[in-house]
Amino acid sequence: MSLGRKAPGYSLGAEVELYDLRMFVHNASNGVPPLTAAQVAVLADESSTVVTKAYRCFHKDDKTVQDRANWKDNWGHDCRWFRMQTKTDPGVCLYPPAVANCPVSCRSKQLCLTDWKKTDAHFIWDRIRRIEPLARNGTLCLSDDMTKQDAVAACHAWSKGGAATGKGSAAEAWFDHWVESRDIGTRQVDLSVCEQLEAAIDEECAFNSTAVKTFSQQSVANNGDFTISFWVKATGEESNHDWEKRFIPSLLFYSSLSPPQHNLHNLVCAR
Repeated sequence: MSLGRKAPGYSLGAEVELYDLRMFVHNASNGVPPLTAAQVAVLADESSTVVTKAYRCFHKDDKTVQDRANWKDNWGHDCRWFRMQTKTDPGVCLYPPAVANCPVSCRSKQLCLTDWKKTDAHFIWDRIRRIEPLARNGTLCLSDDMTKQDAVAACHAWSKGGAATGKGSAAEAWFDHWVESRDIGTRQVDLSVCEQLEAAIDEECAFNSTAVKTFSQQSVANNGDFTISFWVKATGEESNHDWEKRFIPSLLFYSSLSPPQHNLHNLVCAR
């Protein structure tokens, strides 16, 4: 999973660190039922082979996330000194004693989200959609306020400026970042080639643009935080990867097609 956007600006698919990511594959026919709410709660609280409880989030009043007021290193530097130094030298907090004694100043421990309140849910599709494989490298679903003709025209207008081929200083900078942000080995429609874009558009799977705009406004108002949920299911052998011969769904969410700017890329690999 690679996350490529934090409101309000696009970050060119920059890599971010995930503390812990676990996937459980269940199949009722094989006697492996879905996890219950109680089982999920236990798994979230226990240590894994990679991530220990020390990396879990802590309540803001927990003493383990408070700087030790009387601590100083061998050179007489206290936690405040380390906090000030991180403004010009973030690596100073890699010093193990500072990590252990200055969790606030060095941000070495993560606070749990507090003051949570239920927010609105927005649905970009109001029913289950079948995504047909229109092109070899994927299918594009447009928002309901954009037509196929509009998308193709915008692509050609953008291409004529040289950006699609990486010509020109600004275009080269954008093109290099975009290529680097694409995951190697996953199929993606090359949106810099307008013919590929046109062939991949499915006009029958348009999504609700009003819901997306409302969701985006609320996300920005909440410091860019959001939760997104979806499920995907193979429709048959035609959904399988060509040479892997198994279902490997890959979903990309774009804020713009020309130039291509992906908000989030989710690749699910399940055996």
